[in-house]
Amino acid sequence: MLIGYWAMTTGFCQQADNYTFATNKTSSLISLTAPLKLIDAGALNVTSAVTSIGFEFWFMGQRYTSFTINSNGAIQLGQTPIVAGGNAYSIAGQARIIAFSAGDRDANTNTVLGDWRVSSNNGVIQYQIFGNAPSRFLVVECRNMNVNFQSTTNDATYQIVLYETAPLASANNRGGKIEFRYGLIRTNYDTGSLRVGVGAGDTNNQFKGVDLSANPPTARIASSSIENKFSIGTIDVLNGATDGGRRIFTFEPPYPNVQATNLRSACTGTNGEIKLDWDNAATNAVGSVMYRSTDGTNFSFLTQTKIGTNTFTDKGLQIGQTYYYRVFSVTEGKLCELAPSAQISVTLSTATTPNLGADKTICRGQSVALDGGAGFLSYEWSSGEKTQKIQVSPTQTTSYILTVTDNQCRKLSDTVNINVQTPFKITIDDVASICEGDSATFDAGAGFASYAWQEVGTNRTGNRSIFKVSSTNNVIVTVKNQQGCSASDTAKVKQIIPRKTLKISGRPVICNGAANLEAESGYTLYEWADSRGSILQSSANATISVREAGKYTVSAKDSLGCGAAGEVTVTECCEPVLDIPNAFTPHSTPANNIFRVRHENLLQFKMQIYDRWGVLVFFSEDPESGWNGTSIGRPCESGVYQVIVEYSGCENGKTVRGKKQEVLNLLD
Repeated sequence: MLIGYWAMTTGFCQQADNYTFATNKTSSLISLTAPLKLIDAGALNVTSAVTSIGFEFWFMGQRYTSFTINSNGAIQLGQTPIVAGGNAYSIAGQARIIAFSAGDRDANTNTVLGDWRVSSNNGVIQYQIFGNAPSRFLVVECRNMNVNFQSTTNDATYQIVLYETAPLASANNRGGKIEFRYGLIRTNYDTGSLRVGVGAGDTNNQFKGVDLSANPPTARIASSSIENKFSIGTIDVLNGATDGGRRIFTFEPPYPNVQATNLRSACTGTNGEIKLDWDNAATNAVGSVMYRSTDGTNFSFLTQTKIGTNTFTDKGLQIGQTYYYRVFSVTEGKLCELAPSAQISVTLSTATTPNLGADKTICRGQSVALDGGAGFLSYEWSSGEKTQKIQVSPTQTTSYILTVTDNQCRKLSDTVNINVQTPFKITIDDVASICEGDSATFDAGAGFASYAWQEVGTNRTGNRSIFKVSSTNNVIVTVKNQQGCSASDTAKVKQIIPRKTLKISGRPVICNGAANLEAESGYTLYEWADSRGSILQSSANATISVREAGKYTVSAKDSLGCGAAGEVTVTECCEPVLDIPNAFTPHSTPANNIFRVRHENLLQFKMQIYDRWGVLVFFSEDPESGWNGTSIGRPCESGVYQVIVEYSGCENGKTVRGKKQEVLNLLD
């Protein structure tokens, strides 16, 4: 069996020997569930109509979408029908796939005996397409063929299977593969020219065949068709009686060892044209293949270039339309998977000039994005970049010029000015000191667009021009001007002067007069208040005279404005006076018939009177209450009695306690 390839007019450097050949006898025929007829029973020297393969099939570096088959069982790829008597795969200029055919020769006399035909007894050549894109395959079945047109028996059944070659983002490992599957195979004559193979081209490196003289068969490069000789009977090397034990030949094309990459577009100078170029470094490729789409999803074959030609001009395009392109490296039968850089979109824009928009203002240190707009073939910025979009951060006002090339090769420009605001400073000053309990006010100044204050170490913030703090924490302010530029500064209160306790001297005691109080000196202002909060005096005078008992407060401020405070309680405190008489006459003269003590300024009082036997005859806690000389309602006897008085009073602002005893004479 020989496989070969005839070089097409594009002149690709195909090598049939690059196909990997494999065979086994464990295969099966594929069951055709809904076949379509190509050639009917009894046909001799008949060619089928040109028939769609149903997908793209690449063979020896050439793309095919259709085929014909004749009654010899020979397939020819392409739109040109195979000749009715064609039976060799090594015909110049024709891409043929022949699984089992011959213009039969007598094995002994070498006389041409004639072609094969489709058996009149249930013979048919039919096909069916299986699977879904991108993994479809075509099965062409030659069922019940007469090996030699004079045969009256059903001699051979076999199938040719072609696998879809699809342009995919991922690898299609079955693409471009060819299979021959054999059922019953016998010959009715001694044959000397049995041909099994494929071929396309006009040099021997484009024909690869299978020699059936060995078992298992072997494949090799040949200069023309190999004619295998067999005697009448079953051809054991091919024959397979049941599924699972049938002969199969596979021809697997190589996978491209490098993807096509870096697809680019350029101007052609002509309206409605796009020039495309790319890189293809695959060492086993026969060329490159390009596909095009107008929606970015549905791609159609556009062109094929031979190895070393990595440029193509697409013409007759519609202005305003976006076109999507993909390029692949291709071997004899497989396309590489799509590289990310092997696809681009190009819009034939009707725009006349790029538009960078209005001039922009930024702060120094900021950046701004510039966009030249889509749809141009090339971009060149005055800052050196060559992309549609750039990010710039000038330190001074700068003009940026963009020059583009549109799809009609016109050079168009636009300019935008980036105005850079001069940096500004914001200053807030430290505060030397504040008094405890007071706050310092920091002022960032009016006229800014926004303010952001932060007291470090706390969650206190502010958004006005001023900010108050009562600690020594750092204070940070950030302001923004009307252009959005910002500046910051930090300050703090350096010292907090603690509030002092003001000492008050003088005698805080009132007794039938006033108490004179004097606050600690060294302050510039003194303010005295009573317990109700009423201001009694506010002056530089540290002294005050008060006539009522109670609590008094004084607050003062020093030369820094820091205060001190003190308080004092003024008591009403006169020394106690107690005088105990020593005799009275309760039972005679009315003038001295009640015993009372004479007293002043007593806080507490308790008086007890005992007779000479130590019996308590009178008790009182009221200094105004007197004894009338009786006990238990009866007059007491005249004689000597003991008077004991316990009392308390105030002396020098303090409570003092005392006790006095006196002998009392009760007289008749």
